[in-house]
Amino acid sequence: MGGVDLSARFEEICERAKGASDEIRAASQRSQDQLRVAAGSARNRAAAEAVAPPDNAVAGKVSPHWRDIRAKWQAHVAALQADLDQAGDEMEASYAIADADIAESYAEDAIAFAAATIEEAESAALTAMYCRSRASLLNP
Repeated sequence: MGGVDLSARFEEICERAKGASDEIRAASQRSQDQLRVAAGSARNRAAAEAVAPPDNAVAGKVSPHWRDIRAKWQAHVAALQADLDQAGDEMEASYAIADADIAESYAEDAIAFAAATIEEAESAALTAMYCRSRASLLNP
């Protein structure tokens, strides 16, 4: 675990966030059919990411706490996917507005959660780097 480049792992977050931001910005110029396809594709990627094992799972180093959080996240993503699939395209105008309001609120919550997890990841990475530095000094 000592060879993990935490800085490079953080850069991956930046790249993914930039790609998502570009996709959302471009979406404002798309047709309804194009938006449906893009939303479906994003949902599929989110579902795949939710079930993908973390990199350190192969080494068996995932803490029980994070396994629990990951399991809850997988269940959350699956439930959301089911709700979105159930809504479908056959809805009345009043339901469409309510669904749009709910989806926007969910997006705002997900963005805030993502920002909080970035702060937590930064804290964890800096703590890990400090601990690795301290271990090196104590075990020359």
